Amino acid sequence: MHYLTLLKKAYQTTLKHKFLWIYGIFVASVTGVYMGGNNFSEKDWKDLPFQKEQVFSFFEQHATILAWSAFGFVLLLMICGILSLISQGALISAGAKLNKDEKTDFHSSLEVGLKHFWRVWGLGIILCLLGFTSLIVLLLPLLFFLASKLILLAMVLVVPSILLFIGLTFVLSAAVPYAVRILVLEDKSIFESVASLIKFAIKNIKQVILTYLILIATKVVFAIAFMATLLLTGLLLVGIGMAIWSASAQIGVIYAVIMSIIYVLATMVVLGAYKAFQSVFLTFVYEKLK
Repeated sequence: MHYLTLLKKAYQTTLKHKFLWIYGIFVASVTGVYMGGNNFSEKDWKDLPFQKEQVFSFFEQHATILAWSAFGFVLLLMICGILSLISQGALISAGAKLNKDEKTDFHSSLEVGLKHFWRVWGLGIILCLLGFTSLIVLLLPLLFFLASKLILLAMVLVVPSILLFIGLTFVLSAAVPYAVRILVLEDKSIFESVASLIKFAIKNIKQVILTYLILIATKVVFAIAFMATLLLTGLLLVGIGMAIWSASAQIGVIYAVIMSIIYVLATMVVLGAYKAFQSVFLTFVYEKLK
């Protein structure tokens, strides 16, 4: 299989059919989010220019507004999640048709995405449960030896368990995207899709892993180019903004608001286009391998 040819075809297809970018934006709105945590100690509070009593007082005074804001944020996440699931099916359907030079558009692919929404959602849950179960199975021997105070055996198992976990995570990450394509393109049920995925992955394990490595490489190249462009563009816009601000503060504020909106929208479009490219490329690969 000629991967460079497929990459070029996926790029040209995504560039030509810009309605795919809309679906890509919705997919990126969920898959592009990262949530992390951090431990905040008493010392950290002392280093801040305000005290935690002031923070608690602020929350008490604005509890209603904050509650509605939190509700709105959760609602927005739910809407983005729904649109992301619909868009996955739509992108896969459109990619498969374009691969065969068949006509497709935003509305016809949207119908496919809506049709498969619940199954795509259910498939995601099942795959998450399978991944979690696999993790538990890998950790059980280690936890058993720790509970039995067999520290030496537990220490012996630590490295193999970590390596197995990394290997399993890598293989699952490489294979899971094809489950959605099996479900949508073959119109199978959730469990039929999982069963077919196992057979597909075993049969094409080398190609699946190689495709995943190629996607990682494209992500790295895209990330470097994207961040460099963002940085250079941001510095240029800030420089122009400072010059305008020095001439007129009011015009400077208006410029900052307009440029910020354009900057955010442009970022969303670029990320959406890349997500669409990824999906189309994976669909092309699946069509070759099935």
